[in-house]
Parts: sequence; structure tokens; C-alpha cells
Amino acid sequence: MTYTLYPVELESRTSTRPPRKRTTSSQSVNFSRPNRTSPTPPQSSQTTAPRINIQIQAPTPTTALPAPHSKAKRTTHKLKMRTYFLTGANRGIGLEFVRQLSSNPHTTVIAGVRSKSNDISTLEALNTNSNVHIIECDVSSPDSLSSLSFRVAEILSQTGANLDYLFNIAGINATSADTSLSLDAESLQRHMQINVLGPAKIVQSLRGYLARGAVVMNMTSGLGSLTVATDVTKCCTYSMSKAALNMLTLHQAKDLKGAGVKVLCMDPGWVKTRMGGKGAMIEAQVSVESMLGVVAGLKDGDSGKFYRYDGGVIPW
Repeated sequence: MTYTLYPVELESRTSTRPPRKRTTSSQSVNFSRPNRTSPTPPQSSQTTAPRINIQIQAPTPTTALPAPHSKAKRTTHKLKMRTYFLTGANRGIGLEFVRQLSSNPHTTVIAGVRSKSNDISTLEALNTNSNVHIIECDVSSPDSLSSLSFRVAEILSQTGANLDYLFNIAGINATSADTSLSLDAESLQRHMQINVLGPAKIVQSLRGYLARGAVVMNMTSGLGSLTVATDVTKCCTYSMSKAALNMLTLHQAKDLKGAGVKVLCMDPGWVKTRMGGKGAMIEAQVSVESMLGVVAGLKDGDSGKFYRYDGGVIPW
């Protein structure tokens, strides 16, 4: 675009001083141009300022700016940080939980493993967003459980958050061939320690760090349902421990209601893991994805319920 600038002509001020006479030579000077037929116009007492043309190129914007009062949507919401604690994070369903949760950089995952001296390279490889904290949590060891709160508190003090979710995933199913006539006392005690007492002690230890509105999920099985488990010819010890875990869940739901904490049982389905064994039908990714969806949609009235991974409610 081109702009034409016309300088302002300044008028001479009226002076009381008489004009000065100029001396000229006796020789006249001809200012007329040769071969010009038109007469020379009389000269004005004021000098006409020259016209100046200035060409200015408008800058090309690199980003289209919204017009004033534009109704374009603006992102004003703040992403809320979520903090998870879970056990059994080294393999199977627990590892898949860490994989999916840690993919969100706004999530903090405290991953409990039996021992950090074991091979945890697969778990460590998931820490691409620097939001996975691996700690020891051996649910079969009373000593490990008694010091759990100190390890968790150290991490929470760094993030300045409380626990939004607590997932008791670690479990054991040592044998599927035992019956009520062949169960072993030592095996039963081990199952009860890991599958029942472990989740109970973890909630006891960490309840002071649970945020209001937090969710506690106990990983159970349909084999622990007195209604669903009609085939009771196998997994006697495992089924007994899961039935006990279900009852523990009911008690926890009642005891933590005043703190605004929801507690539920979750059956992940027959998942393709080492514990699931041959014949398992559900991929770990599908099971975990579905369970996270169920947990995210919980309401206050859902505390104390027994869910299947796909959201169906299982009778006791």
C-alpha cells in the first residue's frame, strides 16, 4: 500500500520590523525556460513543499488472530493431577495398569513391587514421563507392610498430593487342583496373608493419605462369589481367600464412608497372564482399560459393590 504525505506549509509570521532591501546586480537574470510559449506564472510568496511518496508494506501475520469479541472457545480448565498407588506392579495386570496410567504425564503412579532386587526392567522402562515411583511392598511380609506408609509419604511430600486411588492387585493362586479334602494349612495361611490380610493392612497403613473422594479397589474373582461360583470342584484355597476379601471390602466400605472414600471389589475376568494360565480369553490391555472406565464412573452409592471388569455387578 502507498501513502502520500503532504508536509504542512508554515505561514510567515507578521513582523513589525520593516523588510530588508536586497541588493541585486545590474545584470538581469532570465529564469524562463527555453522554447516555452506559456507565460511564466507569478511566483508565490510562499514556497510549495515537495510531495513525498512513501510506500509501506503491511506485515503478513503468521497466525490468524481472533476478532475482538470473538466467540471462539478458550481452554480455561486446569488438568487435575491424579495419584495412584498399586501393588503387584511388576507383571501381569498390575504392570498393565502402570503402562496405561503412566502414559498420562499428569498422573503420578506409586508402583509397589515385592522386591526391587528382582528384575523390574520392564516396569522401569515405563517411566518415560518421570511419573512412576517404584517402591518395595511385599504383601506377604508384615515388616514390609508396617513401613509402607513411610515410603509412600516420602513420595507424596515431593508431589504435594494425596492418594486418589489405591488398587490392591497383588495376589496368589498357588494351585487350582486343591479341594476341601486336600487343602493344605500352610497354603491356606499364605493365601489369606497375601489375598486378604495384605489388602487390609495396606488400607490401614495408607488411610491417612487417602483424599476425600478416593477409591479403593480390591482385585478379587468371581470364584469368591457364593452365587456365581457354582463349580466348586477346584481352587478351594483361592476361592476361600477371595470370598474373605469380598467380605473385607464390605467392612472397608462402611468404615471409610465417613471419610468420603469408596471401596469396591473388581473381577478382572480370565486374563491372559501368568496367573491366568492356558485358556485365558481376555487381553490384559482390554481388561485394564475397562476397569479404569468402571472406576472413573463410580458414584457415592456404588461403594461396597462387586463389579466385573466390564461394569456388570456381580452378586455376592
